Amino acid sequence: NSQRAFDMDMKAAYFQEINNGGGVTMATGTPLSNSIAECYVFQHFLQRPMLQKSGIDSFDEWASVYGNITVSLEVKPTGNGWRMRERFAEFKNLPELCNMLSQCFDVVKTTDIEGIKLPEIIGGKPQIIVCEQSADQVRQVEEGMKRAENIENKKVSLKDDNMLAVCGYMSNVSLDPRINDPDAEDWDGLKINVCAVQICEIQKQFPNSAQVVFCDLSVPNNKGKFTVYQELKDKLIESGSFLPEEIAFVHDADNDRKRLEMFDKVNSGTIKVIMGSTSKLGTGVNMQRNLIAAHHLDAPYVPKDI
Repeated sequence: NSQRAFDMDMKAAYFQEINNGGGVTMATGTPLSNSIAECYVFQHFLQRPMLQKSGIDSFDEWASVYGNITVSLEVKPTGNGWRMRERFAEFKNLPELCNMLSQCFDVVKTTDIEGIKLPEIIGGKPQIIVCEQSADQVRQVEEGMKRAENIENKKVSLKDDNMLAVCGYMSNVSLDPRINDPDAEDWDGLKINVCAVQICEIQKQFPNSAQVVFCDLSVPNNKGKFTVYQELKDKLIESGSFLPEEIAFVHDADNDRKRLEMFDKVNSGTIKVIMGSTSKLGTGVNMQRNLIAAHHLDAPYVPKDI
């Protein structure tokens, strides 16, 4: 189990038990970010006595009352067949769940906030640009699928290879095959090259704007290895559209003061392209004054035959 989560669990339980029922307050803007099961997690921390009184103290009991489990076909990780999977897919008894959650959740909708102005997306929705596979990506996908098949058939020891390692390998393939193999071809159709062209085109249309690039993989390092960050920066500089000082990596700002200085430069237009991961640039960042576009490099990759 997670030691941090267990530590939080003990502290929350302690404060709720003392002083004839003490309280715990948590603060976050995104309590449910990945799964509906997170409802139970926050109720477990904040409404444990109520869950116990209702007889749904465990997750299985909670899920049987408020969730529907569906069974559906999905592609095997190896990509060469199908399998049946059970998934916690939707709510039931939703009014009762909402009534219980409303006792500990303070829900604020965008429409409840006065004076907020959200920018509109050009075209009404995010633009998805599909990139074709390179020969190196095809080769690496086949290798990854073969590895997954060997693991599934128990032809390899989990000490030597496992599905987590294969997933990481395949994520790298999706982004750029050179992450796995530095000798792979620098093909024009790779995501990084297509993204560089898009950034340069937007810069020509809006020369005084700033753009942000999100990428959670292949972050900057000092080991001399290939990274998508440095490669994209080099491409943008080679295009002649940007100077080196106009491109920044948020990872270079290693403290709050440097981060604020970097964001001020984005707002002032000194920095025209800033690159970072979702965790570092996704929330709590005030650099939107001149932003005109956001690019997400590591979108999911699906081989053509799936």
